[in-house]
Amino acid sequence: KNKSITALNIGIYNVTRGSPLTLEIVNHKNERKSFIDVLEKHDITNNNIFVLDRGFFSEALFKYVNNNSGYFVCRLRNNTLLNNNTANDYMVNYNGLNMRIIKYKIKDSDYILATNLMNTEYETIKNLYLKRRRSNC
Repeated sequence: KNKSITALNIGIYNVTRGSPLTLEIVNHKNERKSFIDVLEKHDITNNNIFVLDRGFFSEALFKYVNNNSGYFVCRLRNNTLLNNNTANDYMVNYNGLNMRIIKYKIKDSDYILATNLMNTEYETIKNLYLKRRRSNC
C-alpha cells in the first residue's frame, strides 16, 4: 500500500545578498508555524526585515517577529479588513499590534502591505516588497 508523506519546504532568502539563509523541510503544511519554528531554531529575528507574501499573514507570526526585535513587510489580500482607509499610508492597531498599511498599484495590480516599520519611508517599504518579487523566492 502506498503511503503519502506530507512535507513542506520552508526557506529564508536574503534578497539583499541574493542567497538563502536557511532551508528546512518539515512534516506538516503549516507555513506560518514553520516560519516561526525556523526563526526560533536559528535565532535570526533580531534586527532583520522579513518580506512575506500573502500566505504568511498571521497575527502570531507578526507578533513573534515584533516581540523579538524584528521587522516584517507582508503583502495582504485585497479583501483584507485592514484595507479600510482610502489613504495609501496609514496606521492601524490589529489586536494590540501597531502596524502600518501601505497601498500602491503597479499596472492593474493592487498591492496592500502590512509592516511594523513605522518610521521608514513609503518608497523604501514598497521597494523592499518589490525585491522579494524580483527574487522569485
